[in-house]
Amino acid sequence: MTAVSFPLPMSALDSLTEPCSLTDGLRKKYSFSLNNSSKFFLSWRGMKRTALFIFFLFLLTLTNALNAQSIRWFETEKAEILSVIQHQVDGWNDGNIEAFMQGYAKSDSLRFASGGSVTYGWKNMLSRYQKRYSTRDSMGTLIFTGIAVDLISNDAAVAFGTWKLKREKDQPWGLFTLLFKKFNGEWRIVHDHTSSGN
Repeated sequence: MTAVSFPLPMSALDSLTEPCSLTDGLRKKYSFSLNNSSKFFLSWRGMKRTALFIFFLFLLTLTNALNAQSIRWFETEKAEILSVIQHQVDGWNDGNIEAFMQGYAKSDSLRFASGGSVTYGWKNMLSRYQKRYSTRDSMGTLIFTGIAVDLISNDAAVAFGTWKLKREKDQPWGLFTLLFKKFNGEWRIVHDHTSSGN
């Protein structure tokens, strides 16, 4: 029997010589998958960093807002306390001891310490001032300087400063420490420690 041969076209021969295998196909397939995963991972890391940046930016903004609010609150309360003290000075320099006493809490627990003695109660303190400063000349002109106010809570504060009385014969002076408490939205002195520097 005679063998019959069929000539193959050149394109077929070329395809047989090309390195094409199942391994190459899988490599291309999974290489594409890995590239997509890498892109997703990098994209997720970028999103995570952006989210963290936004979160920290939010915290910074919130902290600044709270600090600003706290400063405004402190300045408002400080101004109210200084206003109480100024009304006391105005009342004293008008020769009105009762007006001066309006800065104190009208309570039996009000405490005034000075010169080694302690006086309790608003009425007793008023009486003490009226006896000690019975004339306008003895009252002189009251001056407060170097006043520092520290808020220790939402309804408590301490004021420290120097007092001075300008009179014709003398000018006594000293230091004072006032403990303020807030009652029904108003600051009042509940403890007064006044010392003499003379």
